[in-house]
Order: sequence, then structure tokens, then C-alpha cells
Amino acid sequence: MDAMLERMRRAGVQLVHRTGRLVVESERPLSDDQLAFIREHKADLLAAIPEHRPLHPHEVQRITAWLDRIGERDLAVRAEVLELADQDPVQRVAWLRSSAEVAEA
Repeated sequence: MDAMLERMRRAGVQLVHRTGRLVVESERPLSDDQLAFIREHKADLLAAIPEHRPLHPHEVQRITAWLDRIGERDLAVRAEVLELADQDPVQRVAWLRSSAEVAEA
């Protein structure tokens, strides 16, 4: 399953777990193989993919304060950081850690 998921990621297919549903995001139509894989392994995919949780207002405040402290004023960059933090749990954790480190300094 990991190899197929990696091939799908490289092909630009993103699988997201939202409130018990598997959401498939792709700029191109999925291949028959990709569709068959998703249908066959839906329960396993839902179990393997962490459920999407929107940013909490407190997290938005922490990341925004961190952006202020590092001098990031570009509104497009700030919006992109918040969007990535909302969509990517790994990136969210990284930026929240950075915000804590800068706050302690």
C-alpha cells in the first residue's frame, strides 16, 4: 500500500481524511488503477491517514505572532503559511514549534 500511496503523491493525488470521509484532491482525473486502489482500500486509508483538523484560533494567533517576530510582512506569504499549516499536520507542528522557540528566546 505504501508504494501505491507514494506513486499517487508523486502523481499529484492528495488523500485527506475529513470527518470520517476520504477526500481525494487531484488536478488531473484519476487513473482506473488509482480509483480501484482507493475503492479497495478505503477503510485502510481512512485508518492510516490522520483526520484533518482545522487550525484552532489559538494556533493561528501563535503562528501569526511568530511571523511578526521574524519580520515576515508579505501578506501572500503569511496567507500561504497559514494555509499550509491548516492543510499539512507535519508543517503545522513544525511552525508551532518554531513559534514556541522564538517566544522563549
